[in-house]
Amino acid sequence: MFGRATFRADVVAGASVASVAAPLALAMAVVSGAPPLAGLVTAVVAGLIGALLGGTPLAVSGPGAAMAVLVAEVIAKHGMGGMLVVGVACGVLQFVTGVLGLGRLVRLVPLPVVQAFSAAIGVLLVVTQLPHLLGLTLPHDADVLAVLDRVGGYVTRAKPFAVAVGVVSLALVLGLPRLSKRIPAPLVAIAVPALLVGLAHLDVPTIDAIPLRFPDFTVPRLPTSGLAGLVGNALTLFALASLETLLSSSAIDDLDRGGKRHDPDQELIGQGLGNVAVAFFGGIPATPFVARSALNVEAGAKTRLAAVVQSLVVLAASFVIVPLSRYVPVAALAAVILPIAARMVRPSVVRELYRISRAEAALYVVTVVAIVLLGLVQGVQTGLVLALVVACVRLARTRATVERSLEGAPHQLGFSGALTFLASPELQRVRELLATLDAKPGVAIDLRNVLAIDATGCEGLTAIVDDLAARGAKVALLGAGPQVRSRLVAADRSGTIGARLAVTEKDLDALLGQEKSFAARAHLLAGIRQFRSEVREHYEPLFDQLDDGQTPHSMLITCVDSRISPSLLMGAHPGELFILRCLGALVPPAGTDSLPGEGAALEYAVGVLGVRNIIVCAHSRCGALGALKSGHLPPQFTTLHAWRDASTTGAGPLAHFADGDHATRGALVRQLDNLRTYPLVRDGEAKGQLTLLAWYYDVGAAELYEWEPGPRRFVVLGDATGKALAGPIADPVLLSVVPAGEPEAPASDAS
Repeated sequence: MFGRATFRADVVAGASVASVAAPLALAMAVVSGAPPLAGLVTAVVAGLIGALLGGTPLAVSGPGAAMAVLVAEVIAKHGMGGMLVVGVACGVLQFVTGVLGLGRLVRLVPLPVVQAFSAAIGVLLVVTQLPHLLGLTLPHDADVLAVLDRVGGYVTRAKPFAVAVGVVSLALVLGLPRLSKRIPAPLVAIAVPALLVGLAHLDVPTIDAIPLRFPDFTVPRLPTSGLAGLVGNALTLFALASLETLLSSSAIDDLDRGGKRHDPDQELIGQGLGNVAVAFFGGIPATPFVARSALNVEAGAKTRLAAVVQSLVVLAASFVIVPLSRYVPVAALAAVILPIAARMVRPSVVRELYRISRAEAALYVVTVVAIVLLGLVQGVQTGLVLALVVACVRLARTRATVERSLEGAPHQLGFSGALTFLASPELQRVRELLATLDAKPGVAIDLRNVLAIDATGCEGLTAIVDDLAARGAKVALLGAGPQVRSRLVAADRSGTIGARLAVTEKDLDALLGQEKSFAARAHLLAGIRQFRSEVREHYEPLFDQLDDGQTPHSMLITCVDSRISPSLLMGAHPGELFILRCLGALVPPAGTDSLPGEGAALEYAVGVLGVRNIIVCAHSRCGALGALKSGHLPPQFTTLHAWRDASTTGAGPLAHFADGDHATRGALVRQLDNLRTYPLVRDGEAKGQLTLLAWYYDVGAAELYEWEPGPRRFVVLGDATGKALAGPIADPVLLSVVPAGEPEAPASDAS
């Protein structure tokens, strides 16, 4: 804070901000219905504590426009004493949230609701300040509708001098920044009218004279009644103040791109302590106001010292402002607030949101209207509820497909998405459709694509199964995930579901009393229809580009085994992986003419497509490697016999391994040496343009391991702890020389 290189810049910036912060503090206090001195106290105390203890070094705290309307509501209902209690509660909640590290959770508010809140505050400020601009007193029931209803009366009773003062102030606020941004427009816009009022003795409403002393330190007292209302107001103020704090801090980060990013938890700690201290001195809640903070950055602030200087200058300026406060016109303060309020109302937001989503635009408009007409608390609650409804509808889209029985096979019913209360109409539709089908073939219900289920979904699915069972149909439910399965069993009071759960298609056959009961073609057709209706549109831009050619980043050489699903395991999208499927994931050395297909694909991937990685992925319980190890194959499989004889060179001797999985891992590591026999691969690796990787997939654990050549072990992919695969790994160098029956190479220390 006191470095020689930054000290002067911080002092100048702090003084510049203070020239704007002091008049804004007065204006915000008047708008909030608080004593004028409360605004200055807030700017001094909150500004100082926020600067020293906050998590945003260049933020400047003080009373803000976004909180003014809510503060005014609290003061109107509970008085200034109630407001101080609410301020303390808000500060304590902010402090606890920051200490517990929950600052980021405050951001779990939808953007349309945040933008609607800001816009609605702007509308409320504009409407409620119009009477002040006309020199009139705002009535106690000054909601928007009441003010608009009395517009005609306001205009006829307007005080000419007050209107003139307001116009002059408004012209100064809007015009001076165009001449020079260094001119503190709010200060001039208040000082000039105050000078005119003092010299010409104009008959215009002014703010009350501020007492000539700093307020005493007092502990706010809980009121004897209306405590429930204060709790609700405190929670709302905490949520809105915290959200405004973090949004402002993010905006400051964007302005100060070369500086340190803000710490949201520390910022809430600083703001919380500041709001508690402010309440003890009779101030109003504060946030790091964007306008002040932006000016701080633009003025050249470098450290927290700028905000500290700002607070001290406002404190010093108070000794000048206090004696002259009786000359400050209320119309001038309203004129200072109006441009700020107008900037908060951005009609273009509706157009921007509409381009993204019609639902988001509608949510924004409804929330603005609700806040303006119903009040801040009810309006924000309305927006949050609607946002949750929109999110639930989007995330809980459930689709059901019914494929009728073909040639005596069971009917196929498949669900995708979440079976929640939002899926009730779809469950009812399926229930009615199944009632029209013949129950004799039975029904196979595919739950493999069901992501979640709630009590309503359990009841709806149970009702479908009960209906079918009552009609004599055999029913089985295939592939329910652990969570879905446990909830179905927990909700299964009559045993309808538990006895009908199938994990594999073999279980399905047993439950339905048929062989090949799962209609594969019908299932595949249902998947194709789902792809067309739900997936294809999402990938259209990618498919358009892939139509011109492919540029995969990696080549994956893996076994033909159906249990290996690259897109499922790796989250790979179309065009990312060039996949070569071959028995045992074996690649013969270069020059082996008996199996040229693998080598041809390898050369195409490296020489034409320019892949950057080659991944060989073998798996546990591999039948192909098991056959190579044992040497036993049924005599009728003549082609497999030929493959076995040709693959012996690529896999190396395997008989000496303890079991098939050890043999698979040993052969897998050998494939890296086989790959290096190809000149294109060898040259690419030497130039650092190509990386060779060996992965092992444990089918039962659904876990991928990667070979580490240095310590000679397989470790869990992406696991920072370096967890390794247990068991011995044969040294690939010895694979070609260790005679069958001799012991393996020493086990690695992996466990």
